[in-house]
Amino acid sequence: MNKILIGALVGFLFFALIVGGTLFYLSSQSPDQSAEQTSEKMNLPASMDSAQVVNMMDSLQTEIGARDSIINKKDSVTEVLQDSISGLVELQSKVQTLSDSIDSLNKREVNLKSLAGTYERMDSEELTPILKGVEDKTIIGLYEKMSSRKRQNLIRALPSKRAAEITKKISK
Repeated sequence: MNKILIGALVGFLFFALIVGGTLFYLSSQSPDQSAEQTSEKMNLPASMDSAQVVNMMDSLQTEIGARDSIINKKDSVTEVLQDSISGLVELQSKVQTLSDSIDSLNKREVNLKSLAGTYERMDSEELTPILKGVEDKTIIGLYEKMSSRKRQNLIRALPSKRAAEITKKISK
């Protein structure tokens, strides 16, 4: 994009020099020089008079203005696209973070299900020392993964105060 802008700028400057030189040349002519001599030196048709040259230059300046407007619009579109790309990159990062979180939660679910199966085969006396160091959130997850008949062993393995607290949390 920068190369295009530089090229356009160089082209514009070259054109401006030609137009400026032409205007200078036309304004510095003495009245006795003929239009034919001027036309020959500028490689213009001999039939063009100064009014036609001025009209031609005006139309060229209008075209330059239109091209400048297009370049400005392209710059604006480029800025919008760059902002959109930045937004998409940010969204992609968020999607990746959420995907990683989902993977982590899925692994946790698989692990809880496996542990629940293991704990279902244990009686409450065997579970008591194990559950002392386990967070309430994990015990609730295990409770949810266990069969209804084996859940009672899990609750029995807990001290009564903790069992009551976990029961309140489960019922919410």
